[in-house]
Amino acid sequence: MGKEGPSQDLLRVTAIILVLLAGISLTWKWVADRQPVSADQSAAIAEQGEVMTQLLQDELTEQLANQPQNEEQERIDSPLGQALLRKCLEWTEFHDNHPDKSARLNRDTACDEYSAFIETGKIPQ
Repeated sequence: MGKEGPSQDLLRVTAIILVLLAGISLTWKWVADRQPVSADQSAAIAEQGEVMTQLLQDELTEQLANQPQNEEQERIDSPLGQALLRKCLEWTEFHDNHPDKSARLNRDTACDEYSAFIETGKIPQ
């Protein structure tokens, strides 16, 4: 769909599906209001609507909750993410073997850059 990425496309598709289902639900209600139904049928229709609504809300909530994780995983798996991780690990190993102020500062800087990139997609300047 758009250039925002797969998670944005997924949200758009989910929103469209929710709108369509709401429209279908309203249409069913409109038709049901015009036809006589028993109390049992009415209760069953209402219960089905509630169950469907809850399922869709749960699915959307899950998708929204997973979106940041998906974006973070994409950054972890990216070439830049991998390069920043290697840099962090190399400075960590160097600091472990040669503990001094300079090595600690370089390790902290490299690992902070990696963490910031994973969280935000940007490297601090």
